[in-house]
Amino acid sequence: MGVPSAYGAPPAKVAVLTDGPSDLFEASVQLLRSELDRLMSDRRGAVAFPAAPTHVGDFTLRSARANLRSALSDPRYDIVVAIGFFAGLAVGAEGVLTKPVVVPFAAPELQGLPTGGRASGKRNLAYLTGLLDLERDLRRFREVLRQDESVFVIDEVLVPNLKDTQEFVNRSAGTLSPPQVVPVGATAEAILAGIPTGAPAVYLGPLVRLPREEIQALIDGLNARGQATYASGGRSWVEMGAFSTLVPEDEEERRMRRVALMVKDILRGEDPGTFDIGFERQTELVLNMATARSIRVSPRFELMTEATLLDDDAEGRGEPLSLRDAVDAALARNLDLGASRQNVAIADSRVRSAWSAFLPSIALTGDATWIDPDVASAFFDAERQLSYTGSVEQLIFSIRDVQSVRSSEADKRSAEAGVSTAELDVVSDVAGAYLEVLRTRTSERISRENLRLTRTNLAVAEVRVQVGTASRDELFRWQTEIAQSRADVIQASATRNQAEIALNQLLNREVETSFTTIDPLDVKMGLVIERALLVFVEDPFSFEIFRDFMAREAKRNAPERTDLEAEIASLEAQLDGQLQQLFIPTVSAQASVTDTPLRGGEGSEAIAGVAGIPERVDTQWMLGLNLNFEIFNYVRYAEIRERRQTLRQLSLQLGSVELAIDSRVRSALHQSSASRAAVSLSEEAAEAARQNLSLVTDRYRKGTVDVVRLIDAQTESFQAGLNAANALYDFLGDFVEVERAVGAFQFMKNQEQRGDLLAAKACTRRTKSSLCYCFLIKWKAPTARSTSTKSPSKS
Repeated sequence: MGVPSAYGAPPAKVAVLTDGPSDLFEASVQLLRSELDRLMSDRRGAVAFPAAPTHVGDFTLRSARANLRSALSDPRYDIVVAIGFFAGLAVGAEGVLTKPVVVPFAAPELQGLPTGGRASGKRNLAYLTGLLDLERDLRRFREVLRQDESVFVIDEVLVPNLKDTQEFVNRSAGTLSPPQVVPVGATAEAILAGIPTGAPAVYLGPLVRLPREEIQALIDGLNARGQATYASGGRSWVEMGAFSTLVPEDEEERRMRRVALMVKDILRGEDPGTFDIGFERQTELVLNMATARSIRVSPRFELMTEATLLDDDAEGRGEPLSLRDAVDAALARNLDLGASRQNVAIADSRVRSAWSAFLPSIALTGDATWIDPDVASAFFDAERQLSYTGSVEQLIFSIRDVQSVRSSEADKRSAEAGVSTAELDVVSDVAGAYLEVLRTRTSERISRENLRLTRTNLAVAEVRVQVGTASRDELFRWQTEIAQSRADVIQASATRNQAEIALNQLLNREVETSFTTIDPLDVKMGLVIERALLVFVEDPFSFEIFRDFMAREAKRNAPERTDLEAEIASLEAQLDGQLQQLFIPTVSAQASVTDTPLRGGEGSEAIAGVAGIPERVDTQWMLGLNLNFEIFNYVRYAEIRERRQTLRQLSLQLGSVELAIDSRVRSALHQSSASRAAVSLSEEAAEAARQNLSLVTDRYRKGTVDVVRLIDAQTESFQAGLNAANALYDFLGDFVEVERAVGAFQFMKNQEQRGDLLAAKACTRRTKSSLCYCFLIKWKAPTARSTSTKSPSKS
C-alpha cells in the first residue's frame, strides 16, 4: 500500500517501533501523537497514528531488525517511525527501505546511518541528529562542580552493541578527561549498587528501561550519598531533585514537532531522503539549588547568573514592592528626611522659647545664715536666721521679644519648607532609584536572552559542522561570543545588585533585602502619566502654552521659594525689632515678698525703734515697674546695617531661585518631550533589528550567509533591545524630573486631587491667554466644577 499523494481516504497508517517496553518510549509516542494531532487538525483522518507502539522489541538488535522488516513488509502500514538505539541500528543496517522510515533519535556514526550533507541522501530515510553531545554536557557539568572526576552511567543493555563503550565515551569527551563508564541495571536499587559510592559526580546517561516510579528513588539515593548528578533526562529530572541539566523543558517537544512535520511532508509525496536531518539542541543550564545545598555544592557566580535556578532562596524572595510603596516607605523611614523633620521640631521649640519671654517668671528662695555674734544686731541680722522670699516678674512689653517671636515663627516656616524640599527630593530619588532597578533588571534579562541566543546559534553551528557545511572555526567563534555574553550577564547582574542596594538604602532597610517589582505604569501602584495630556506636546503652539503654565505652577509650588521667603520674613522681623528698639523701651513689672519666721542667738530679740532707724519687721513686700530705654549702642546700628545687606542678598537669591525654577521646568519638559519621541523610535529600531536577525539566522541555517554576518545581526539586535529599554526608562526618569521641577508628584495624589486637567485639552485651539486661563481653572480648582452650572469648556 503506497503513501497517498494527497490528503483523503484511505488514511496513511504509521507503524511505531521501539527497542522494548519503556516508560520513556511510551512518553515519546504520546508526545508525537499529540504533535501530529495538532499539526493535522485541518486534515483529520489523513493519518492513522497508533495510541501505543505497534512493534516492541526485547532490547536486542535481533528483535529490532525483525520488527523493522515486519513493518516494512506489512501492507497495513505506510510509514515507519523507529524509536530507540537498536531501532536506529536496524535501520542503518537495512539495505533498501521500501517505505518511508523516520528515526527521531539518531546517532549516525554509532548506528551506521548514511549522510549526504544536510540530508540522509538515502531514499525513504529521514532522521534527526543531536542525540548526545557528551563533551559539551561534561564541560558545563564540570564547570559547575569545579572538579573533573565523574562516572558515566549507561544502561547495560546498550553496552554489547557498542564496539568499545569506554573508547566511545573517551572520544566523545573530546579534550576533557573522560569519565568512567558504569553499566547498570533497570531499577533504582541496581543502579545505586553499580555506582561507586566515592564518585563525587554522576552523569546519568541513557536509562531507557528505568520505570518512571524508580526515577525519584534513584535521585533521592544519589542525593543522600552527596553525589552531584547531571540528568540527561532533562529539566523534569532536576525538578525531582537531580542537581543539573542542559536539556531544556521543550527539547523533546521540538524534536517530535519536527518528526510530525516530516510525516506531513511524506503525506504530500516528498522523499524523506531529502529532509533536513540537523536538529539544533538548545541548551538551558538548570540547577536545583535545594539539592546543591543538601550535597554542599556552591556553583560559581558566573554560572548562576546565566542559569535557571530552582528552589533558590533568593529567587522570588521578598514582598512585592511598587513605586508607590517604595515612596511611602521612604517618606516614613528615610534617615535624611527624618533628620530634616527634626529641624521643624527644633524650630517649634524655639517658637515656644520665644513666647516664654511673655510668661511670668516665679521664683521661691530660702536663706539660712549663721554669723559671728560680734556682728549680729537686733537692727539687722541675728546670729542665726531663717528666711524665704517669693518673687514674680512679668514682661509687659518688649520690641526685641516680639520680633523674636515673629522671627522664630518665620524660621519654623522655613524649616517646614525645607522639609517639603527634602520630601520632594526623596520622592524624586526613590522614583529614580526604582526606575534604575527596573532598568538594570531589564538589561540583565536582555543579556541573559542574548546569551541563550548565542548558545542556540552555537547549536546551529554544531549541526552545520556535523553535516559538513561548516568548519570547526565557527564553533570557536561562537564560543568566544559566549564568553563575552557571559561577562555581559555577570556585569548586568552586578549592576542590578548595586541598584537594589541603592534603593534599599533610601528606604532605610537592610541593604540586601530582596523584593519583586511592579510595572511602574500601573495607575494604582506607580507613575501616573495622563496620556491625554501628551496632546499638549504635539505642536509648538500648545507646547509653549503648556510650558508657561507648568512654569507658573512650579513657582507656586516650589518649597525652595517658600524657604527663602520665610527666611526673608525672619530677617525683616529682626530688622523691624532692631529699628523699633531705638525709640521704644522695654517694660516689665516685679513683685516680691520676704518672710523671716525664725531668728536665734545674739540680735534675735526685737527692740523698739530708735530715732531714724525703722523697727525690724519679719515680713516685707515690694512692687516695681521697670522701663529700660537703651539710648545708644553702636553694635545695634552695625547689626541693622548687616540685616539690610542680608535682605538685599536674599532678594537677589529669590529672583535667582525663581529663574532657576522656570529654567528647570522648561528644560525638563523639552527633555521629556524628546525622550518620549525616542521611545517609539527605539522600539521601531529594535523590531527592525529583530526581524533582520530572524532573516539572517534562517539564512545562516541554510548556509547562505557566514558566521560574521549573523554575529553582527545578533549584536545589532541585542544593542537595539537595550536601547529600546533604556529609552523607556529615560522617558520615565525625565517624567519624574518634570514633576520634581513642578513640585508636585501626581502619583502621590488621588484622582480628585489631580484635578481634571485633561479637560483643558479642549482649549488647545483657543488663544494663548484663554488657554492659560483654562489650564488654571482645571488644575487649581478641580472640585469647583461640581458646584458650577457651566461646562468646563465654557469656563
